[in-house]
Amino acid sequence: METALIASLLTSALTPVLPYLLKGGEKAIEEAGKRIGGDAYDKSKTIWNKLFPTVKEQPDVLLAAETAANSPNDLLARNDLNSKLKRLLDSDPELARILRRAFTPAVYQLYAPVEDFVGREAEIERLVFELGSSQSVSISGMSGSGKTQLAMLVANRVRHVYPDGQLFVAMQGTADLPRDPAEALEVCTRAFIGPEESLPRNVDELRGRFFNVLLDKRVLIVLDNVADRKQIHKLQPPPGCALLITSINNISLPALRCRVLINEFTRSEACELLLKMRDMDLPVADRIAALCGDMPLAIRAAGSFLDVTGMDPVNYAEQLADERTRLDLIDQEDIEDVSVAAAFNVSYSRLSPGSAAVFRK
Repeated sequence: METALIASLLTSALTPVLPYLLKGGEKAIEEAGKRIGGDAYDKSKTIWNKLFPTVKEQPDVLLAAETAANSPNDLLARNDLNSKLKRLLDSDPELARILRRAFTPAVYQLYAPVEDFVGREAEIERLVFELGSSQSVSISGMSGSGKTQLAMLVANRVRHVYPDGQLFVAMQGTADLPRDPAEALEVCTRAFIGPEESLPRNVDELRGRFFNVLLDKRVLIVLDNVADRKQIHKLQPPPGCALLITSINNISLPALRCRVLINEFTRSEACELLLKMRDMDLPVADRIAALCGDMPLAIRAAGSFLDVTGMDPVNYAEQLADERTRLDLIDQEDIEDVSVAAAFNVSYSRLSPGSAAVFRK
């Protein structure tokens, strides 16, 4: 959004309420509420509060604001205010960035993390710290290790750092046909410009549009299930924005300074999650956790199955001990529309020999 457009939006938004904004006080607020509506006044006041500390240091701009307040229907007065606001914004890029944000609706595409999330304290602390400094990060680990849920938890904790939006793009890296980089660029760009505007077909030109749309914004982009570096190389955003990447592979990018690897739960974490989802004796939870290889997705599937069906945990553990039907039993309850069997089939070879033996038929 150019400074000319910001100045025009400021002039249109502020001129009807400038008499009340300049007057101030409870009486002015009450009068504004009666004439233009309390919500409209509150929004304009919020914008004015961002602008006024700079305006009051510029006598000619303040005079133009007062003139427009006294003659709100005077086109010459409005044009003069618009011109002086544009000059002010051109000379103060930081103020322009703040006000641009006020007129650009934030985009939030994340879903809330699960309420019964357990473990990963050290990883959470590190990821939150790096994202708090607008540094891109990655989470890697085998399918079923809980990468996406960890990403959702961390992304929601740093929402305040990225007030212009948080995007979620499923990169489908473990599918037969991973998402095309150009399609991902278009998805991110259209999140801010809408569906009507035409976009270039050339991927380099599209990247340029993507970069310009995010310029001067603070946006976090979650790229879930990335195939490799090549798939997301052109999705690197401008400074002030960051990527949060999940992948079964260890992704390397020039601006990626924090890479976190997660594995299966510790036994205590696996039991903690099971006990949050279904009441049972600790030795039974321990046995189920062992039969699930302490893998977060398998633990969650087992706990969900027990909660939904009401099956006795002891009986469930006995059936789970049958190696011929173990994975089928765990997989009776799909989690987030992702088959447990499919998740493990993707990276079964990445399991340690002990964990792999748990799921071998």
